[in-house]
Amino acid sequence: MGRRVNFTVTEKNIFIDLMNKPNYISVIECKKTDSKSLESKSTAWKELCAEFNSASSYCFRSVEQLQLLWKNYKARTKKRAAVIRRERAKTGGGLPPTVEKDPNLDKVEAMIPSQVQPLANLFDDDSALDINTAVTHNETEDYTLTVVEITDDSDLNQSVQSTCSSLASASSSREACAEVVHPCKRAKLISDSHSKTVSQNDINNMKMELMANELRQKRKEHELKMEILQMKLNKYKSES
Repeated sequence: MGRRVNFTVTEKNIFIDLMNKPNYISVIECKKTDSKSLESKSTAWKELCAEFNSASSYCFRSVEQLQLLWKNYKARTKKRAAVIRRERAKTGGGLPPTVEKDPNLDKVEAMIPSQVQPLANLFDDDSALDINTAVTHNETEDYTLTVVEITDDSDLNQSVQSTCSSLASASSSREACAEVVHPCKRAKLISDSHSKTVSQNDINNMKMELMANELRQKRKEHELKMEILQMKLNKYKSES
């Protein structure tokens, strides 16, 4: 069996332009693996192959050949992005990194950004947030139980109300920054051209962190009430 003919530059450009169409890229790169999704992917590849062969007059290309070309393009794009990230993390001078320059790789990176760029970790020292969508919150919220002498029921009610008010105020502050960062962590902000915006997945994670923290504070509030009621009970027992 003879060696397959390499793709020409024109063929590669035609393929990338076709792949960039929403009706192809959205189906082919869908992560679902159910039977309906797999059937849709197979149909999309066949339609893309037919459109490619009608646009290119060089030679006929099969679906398998186009799939291999797409796989190679994604691998090269990810490798180039990894090299750029490693070089940015280095310190000192020296020559700029030598990376593959291909306009099609830029297009592929724009088509599959979630596969090329790593997931943002808001609580990592090297995390990067967009300056317009993040706010630092460097203070750690600490709550302590203050034991007070209870002389009557009014003192008890006043103490409970005061403590609950403080906890509610702190809770409101956390809700105000629910779309930003966890209050017990700090995020490093940078404003260079390579800053990344917070994805929906990051926002969901932050919301879950805030909800978990809210639950902890509610438990603290409950424990505080129980402590005060126990003190009141002990007072009545000592008087009887």
